[in-house]
Parts: sequence; C-alpha cells; structure tokens
Amino acid sequence: MKSKAHLIIGTLSAVEISLLMGLSLNPITVATAAFLSVAPDIDEPNSKVLDKLVSKKTTKKIHSTLIFTMLIACFYLYTKTEKSVYIGVVLSLIAISFIEKKITVNHTRSIILTLVMLLISTTLLIYNVNAGIVVLSFLIALFPITNHRSLTHSALIVVLIFSILKYIEYSLHIKDLAIIASTALISHLLCDIITKRGIPIFYPFSKKYFSLANLRVGSFLCNLVEYLVIIILSILILVSFLKKLNI
Repeated sequence: MKSKAHLIIGTLSAVEISLLMGLSLNPITVATAAFLSVAPDIDEPNSKVLDKLVSKKTTKKIHSTLIFTMLIACFYLYTKTEKSVYIGVVLSLIAISFIEKKITVNHTRSIILTLVMLLISTTLLIYNVNAGIVVLSFLIALFPITNHRSLTHSALIVVLIFSILKYIEYSLHIKDLAIIASTALISHLLCDIITKRGIPIFYPFSKKYFSLANLRVGSFLCNLVEYLVIIILSILILVSFLKKLNI
C-alpha cells in the first residue's frame, strides 16, 4: 500500500488497540507508532518515506559531487603510475561510468540515510543514552540498505522491535509502548501481505513471499480497500471511545 495509507492505518490501529485493551496512550507511544507504521518502507530506495527524509534534489547534488570527486581521485591515482595522461583520462571515465551504474542516485540516498543513522546511533552510544534506544537506532540504520520487503517485512523484525521497545518501556517507564507501537508495525505487514507481491514473513529462514490477495498498489481496487480500512478503523475508534465514556 501507499505510504500515506500505511501511516493513517498504522496510527489508527495503534489508537484502536489502546482503547480496546485499556492501554495508556500518550504522545510518545503515538509518535513511535506513527513512525513504525511507515519505517519498513525505508528499505525502498524510491519510496516516498525515504524522499521525506532525504529529498531527491539533495541526493542528486550529493551523488554528482561524489562521482566528480571519485573521477578526480581515479585520475590522480593513475597519474602516480607515470603512464600516459590521455589513457588515464579514458580509463578514469570508464571506471566512473561503471561505478555510476552500480551506485545510482537512489542507492546514494539509502547509503546517506544509513550513515546519518549510524552517526546518530554512535552519538547516542557515546553519551550513554538508554541501551534500548541505541540498539533500536542501530537496527533502523540497517533498513535503508536492505533489500525491499526482506528483513523489514518479516515476523523477525516484529519480534526484535517488540523486544527492544519492551526494554525501553520498562527502563524509561513508558507505559504500554511495546504493544501499541508494535501494533502499527504489524498493520504495515498486514497491509502489504494482501498485495500482489506479498511479504517474506519467515525471512531470513525462508525467502518465500506470501500473499493473501492479489491487490496491485495504486490500482482502483487497492485504493478502495485502503479507504474502507481507514473508514472501518475510524468507526471502531469512535465506538470504542463512546463505550469508554459510557455513552
């Protein structure tokens, strides 16, 4: 499904589960749930989620600068061999042409985000921030460089993140963080398992994709399902809220 749908459905699901189970809802749990509802798609180089974090315009500038710098470096290293300058220029251009095909603008964006996340994670570690937050930060730093719909769309990632959030919940006394935020993450997987491609639920033990429907993302039917799910969740939240008020 589309990123916007994931965000809305994931957040609504988190709110609904909190109302049904009488859990403690607060800005931290809601914000975490909203983030985890779209976080799995950070592994898609061309996703709108990634575009919000690092814009394509910025990435193109960084990519061009990187390629130009590598061209200069290749030529400089070749001149050190005291061979023909002309041959050096040709070979440098060939090398850069090959590298540019392998490291596209989208790949550059994924690498940039991973490096930024690793820098943040390392900073948190140096300043002795809560261990759970540091581990979660390092884990999410891997998302951009994983294959799309692999680890980030598996049952394993749900178990890992739930366990980390549970540690954060107990150590920082943030009540019901794990169950509420994990519900948003699970909603993402449920939304994607009804698409044509499906998800590798048992990754990395099995790379087989499972699909419960044949919806194509962006199609009329898929969009209709998104709207219906959002409407149903909204109604359920309203009903749960009214019951809580004894109306």
